[in-house]
Amino acid sequence: PDVMLAADYLVDLGPEAGDAGGRVVATGTPEAVAAADTHSARALRELLRESPNSAHRAARRSSRR
Repeated sequence: PDVMLAADYLVDLGPEAGDAGGRVVATGTPEAVAAADTHSARALRELLRESPNSAHRAARRSSRR
């Protein structure tokens, strides 16, 4: 979870595991991927709600661009 939150860019593969997966279902910052309708997005939304530093991380990412 910490790696996902700290990442500059994520690639979410799915929509399921194994034979039902392997397609790109969401890409972007953790906040962008959290807006998708995927298993990873649901987990990220929860992590972002719980993380007191999520706004700071988003600002830091945008300042690096």
